[in-house]
Amino acid sequence: MPPERPPAFSGAEDLPEKLGADGTTITVAIPTRR
Repeated sequence: MPPERPPAFSGAEDLPEKLGADGTTITVAIPTRR
């Protein structure tokens, strides 16, 4: 759980918690991939 994740994700902890590291990586990968 890196503190670099956006504040919006904090409220949706249900999403990242279920996906695990994948959820956090996807969020940061989307903007980086583009």
